[in-house]
Amino acid sequence: MSAAAGEGRLVDAARTSHRHAATDDEFAAFEAGYLGGEYFERCAQIVPAALQWVQQGATYEGPLPTDPEMLAQIAAPVLLLRGRETTPWLATALANSEQHAAHHVADLHVREPLPGMGHYAPLLEPERIARELSSFFESVR
Repeated sequence: MSAAAGEGRLVDAARTSHRHAATDDEFAAFEAGYLGGEYFERCAQIVPAALQWVQQGATYEGPLPTDPEMLAQIAAPVLLLRGRETTPWLATALANSEQHAAHHVADLHVREPLPGMGHYAPLLEPERIARELSSFFESVR
């Protein structure tokens, strides 16, 4: 992504970054017309900020949101969702994050991976995600 961005090809950089996290079906949906066919063009607008965020994170030395001390301060119930179709490398990273959170967040709820969904389910299947969230909020009232 950074090579394409460095050459000013921000749309290509956006496509490259999504290629790693999107399933083939999700990527095809973005290409085929999600947001009127301008999804990657819109994402291209945030590529410079995304790269800056990554660079700053590499040099930041303060407390991180994932530090056990920070996670232990969360007082509200927390729900972790992910799609069953999430790409393998991202699914592994998310599973590791779930395990980390389970050790440090007092009221953590992890749902089984949602069938037929990938990482971009909130964009492509918002109704299903809304149902999951509504169910969770009802259960922790």
